Amino acid sequence: MKSPQARSVAVLSWMDKRAMLQASGVAVAGPLRYQARRYLTKQACGDALVQAPVPRDLTVVATVPCHDEPTILPLLESLWRAAPPAGAFEVLLLINARASDPRAVHQRNQQLLDQARDFDAACGDGGRRVHGILANLADRQAGVGLARKLAMDEAVRRLAGSRAGGGLICALDADCRVDPSYWRALTSHFRDHPRSVGASIYFEHDDAHTAATPIGRYELYMRYCRNALRAIGHPHAYHTIGSAMATTSQAYCAVGGMNRRQAGEDFYFLKKLMLLGEFHDMTATTVRPDGRLSTRTPFGTGRALRAHVHEGALRAPGLDGFQLLQPLFEGVRTGDSTAGLLAGVDPRLREFLISKRCAVRLAEIRANTASPATYCQRFFAWFDGLKVRQWLNHRAEWVSVTAAARQLLAELGMESASLTDEQLARAFRELDRSAGLGDPRI
Repeated sequence: MKSPQARSVAVLSWMDKRAMLQASGVAVAGPLRYQARRYLTKQACGDALVQAPVPRDLTVVATVPCHDEPTILPLLESLWRAAPPAGAFEVLLLINARASDPRAVHQRNQQLLDQARDFDAACGDGGRRVHGILANLADRQAGVGLARKLAMDEAVRRLAGSRAGGGLICALDADCRVDPSYWRALTSHFRDHPRSVGASIYFEHDDAHTAATPIGRYELYMRYCRNALRAIGHPHAYHTIGSAMATTSQAYCAVGGMNRRQAGEDFYFLKKLMLLGEFHDMTATTVRPDGRLSTRTPFGTGRALRAHVHEGALRAPGLDGFQLLQPLFEGVRTGDSTAGLLAGVDPRLREFLISKRCAVRLAEIRANTASPATYCQRFFAWFDGLKVRQWLNHRAEWVSVTAAARQLLAELGMESASLTDEQLARAFRELDRSAGLGDPRI
């Protein structure tokens, strides 16, 4: 089996060829379709879930896991209001439940399926369709990861049947709405960045325009952590949100598709994409998730909001925990020896690195890399967002999220002390909108 790095070289090589072929007008459907069929044969969950004919000009497929949702209409209506792409689009709703779920859950899922069919009958046409897929999943495997995988695998299958042999796959959640620019922003981004393997799409939760609300504080927490990581130079400082991500069908197949995790499936999937090739922020449109309480996963938005409601506060890792990582990252980039790296960091970080067998891991990386760029790539594949989180938990100096956010703004040379809760939320939204336009470092 090829390593992620070997797959990365192969995929990027084909992307260069794809760009040249597209520029010369030569069809690329054959190789894309072959790759899709190879993936579907070896790694997909099963057979086709949608029997309707595939539009020849199918360009993009939106995939949406749905479990015990009251309605899907706000999402569908926003997708239909958005200016369509230059080609057909489809929406795949993977309406799922566990076999052991109460009868009422299965009944609501059936009602959601009927709602989707009625909407498609009234609003669908040759260029835009919604397909509801009802799936009862075994208790042992059921969860958002499997639901996303079933939907995204079906998207690969649908796109492989198009004239182009491939296209774009985006992921949403049932409680989202999208801006009118959504479809065209997606297609424009991947057209303008032919080597892009994926994108994190800009988002704004409902009722999060101020840091005074529970969802506002949680959104601020996410933006603070992302921008703190970006400020100290970690190359994977992107949001990893399943309701706001997109990829090409080619890249999806190359990383082995979506995983079946019952939580955190988006983080692990996007991590694979980031290691594969060029990954971007996409800020030309906005996804608007609902800031609702949820009990469906052991972590994430719903759990954070429940904790905030019950405990009355939301805390974040202090900025010093991030800053202590900066000498380590800089030493890796300048090619310092392992001894030099360990000698140059804070004793508390050195203790943590030793506990993670850093010297052994770095020796393995050095023995299997031929260039400084590859060494850095493999180091950050190991010291990923999860390792950063483990270090921050180990550091255990957490403060209120608003205090942490204000400190980061001050370190970036921005006014923070006098900002209202609404201005604080707006400042971090602007930081995320500017992602890719600069590279702020503390």
